Amino acid sequence: MQVTYKLYKAKKIWVTALAATAIFAVAGMQQNVVHADSQTNASQSTNSSQSVTDDNLKVTVDQSNFLQYFKLAGTATYDSSNNLTTLTTDGTGEDGNVTLKTKINANDAFVLHGTINIGTKLDGGGGADGIGIAFHHGPVGAIGYDPGGISVKGLPTSTGFVFDTWVLNNGDHHDVRPQGGSYPYLAGFNSDVDQTYPDDPFRYSGQPYDIEPTKVSGKDVPFTLSYDGNGHMTMSYLDANITIPVTDFKDPLALSIGASTGAFSNLQTVRINDFTFDPAQNNTVSRTVNYVDQNGNKIAPSTVQSAIYRRQGTLVNGQPTYTDWYLASQTGSDQFDQVNAPAISGYNLQSGQTTSYAAETVNQDSGQTEYNIVYNRNTGQSLLNVQDSTIVAGPNAKWQKSDNFLSGYDQNGNQVNVNSNGLTVSGNVDPKTPGDYPVTYSYKDSAGNTITKTATVHVVASQASLSTSNSTLLVNSKWNPADNVSGTDENGNGLNMSNVQVSGTVDTTKPGAYSCYLHLY
Repeated sequence: MQVTYKLYKAKKIWVTALAATAIFAVAGMQQNVVHADSQTNASQSTNSSQSVTDDNLKVTVDQSNFLQYFKLAGTATYDSSNNLTTLTTDGTGEDGNVTLKTKINANDAFVLHGTINIGTKLDGGGGADGIGIAFHHGPVGAIGYDPGGISVKGLPTSTGFVFDTWVLNNGDHHDVRPQGGSYPYLAGFNSDVDQTYPDDPFRYSGQPYDIEPTKVSGKDVPFTLSYDGNGHMTMSYLDANITIPVTDFKDPLALSIGASTGAFSNLQTVRINDFTFDPAQNNTVSRTVNYVDQNGNKIAPSTVQSAIYRRQGTLVNGQPTYTDWYLASQTGSDQFDQVNAPAISGYNLQSGQTTSYAAETVNQDSGQTEYNIVYNRNTGQSLLNVQDSTIVAGPNAKWQKSDNFLSGYDQNGNQVNVNSNGLTVSGNVDPKTPGDYPVTYSYKDSAGNTITKTATVHVVASQASLSTSNSTLLVNSKWNPADNVSGTDENGNGLNMSNVQVSGTVDTTKPGAYSCYLHLY
């Protein structure tokens, strides 16, 4: 988040000796108790500027804490003695999975080392279906379709890898072995909510890798899954190294690992030796419904519902510790109203699709979903589609005419864009001054007919604010700057504390009064 100016606040941190007056000593002890789960290990801050909180607090999951971070579901079982998760036994109709209990901060790197056993029925031996690993924008604990979907298809904006042992579905990668039978394979994939059937073809990302059955049959084969913090994920398995892009990695990711058998069977297991990642401290939950024509062009403003959740993490005895999640956006923003497809002039709804989405209550574990409702365009008439918009005023705020233009067509069905001949735009917008600014789009087609649409640009004042408070500490206690600051971002939501910088020195080993300065950027 960026605002167009900086807010500076000074505060005093009072450090009192244990032998001071009772009121200070008591206040100090209460401070320690109240904030015991959110204090830093450092006893002194430096003069250099640093964030109030750190979004990049890594944890490592291994055999010692696996069940603290992962949840089992379906037929999955966990043997703590050897750190092995059995997703499916050698039986039919099974579906087992493990899911991470928190979302991952995908703006920092992570790495997972483990083993995969895809079973023994790999070469025309009647085995199914495989193991899928998905990083997605759905709710924590969500699983995709099975059996043919291997627990990954249909998850919102998902990316990951599949070890597919049933290669006979339509559209599956399918290479025949020279000695007969087919290769199981490893492949990167992408999926989304528009994949509504388990046997929809996989959307492969990168080239699938054929697995020689004799190298892996019944074996716990090591793998490494690494992510660079900048939208690139790599699976290393045997002699394969497959790198795929991660969609919308700026938002936190949920993790699921699942397997299924369907009408056939296979013993399928996974072991997580170690998984080092940053648990997310911010999660924007959203549901977006787009209204598009048969060519995918937007024809009306999308319905966007969102809620923002935050928590704060600090190190306690070298381990990340977090406050409870709280709703940082407006009260009631966690209640998503029902969305129904509107009537749009010049268009008719396509049949056979979902046109209504029910009301729902979201929470910090929910995700981001996006849906398209498709309309057919009426032929023989010119059409313009525009939308209103909102800008937060400031010296760096900008507006351009394309911001409010969605799509258009002439009477012959040719597409009209914001720079097409015959399209004129009138109206002035000052993005630095709050107010409502009408912008009119007019198009004259080759038959001489003129159509006009007006959009309103709402320029609003920033709601950014920063407040601080003084506090009293005991000598040798720990100080957490987040305990002394509060405020809102430019949209009035609770602050992401990693966007607040603190500077100044607080030496908790010496009694005295110290001033610190904070600014929001």
